[in-house]
Amino acid sequence: MTSTSGPTAGIRVDLDLCIGSGICVATAPRYFGQTPDGRARVRPQAPPPNELAEDAAALCPVEAILISGSGSGSGSGSPSPSPSGNGNGNPSPSPPAPIPPSIGP
Repeated sequence: MTSTSGPTAGIRVDLDLCIGSGICVATAPRYFGQTPDGRARVRPQAPPPNELAEDAAALCPVEAILISGSGSGSGSGSPSPSPSGNGNGNPSPSPPAPIPPSIGP
C-alpha cells in the first residue's frame, strides 16, 4: 500500500516513492519539510498549492509529489506543459525560415 504525507488539501507526497532529494524543500519551503529519515513531508500549515508547489512537484526526480486543485487550474497532479512550449516552461523554438531558391546567372 502506498503511504502518503499530506495534511494540506491538494498536496500529497508518496512516501514509497520519495528518495529524500530535498529539492522540494529547497524550492518551496513553505510547503515541504523533511522527516527524520530525510523524506519529504507536507507542512501542516502549508497554504493552498500555488506555482511554487507545482514547481517543486515538477522538479521532483521521482515524481513523488502530487498536486490537485491548485490555483493555476492544472488539477492534473503536475503542471501542464505550455501549449506552445516544450514542457519545461520554455517556448519551443520557431522552425528555421525556408531557404529561398538560388537565383542562377
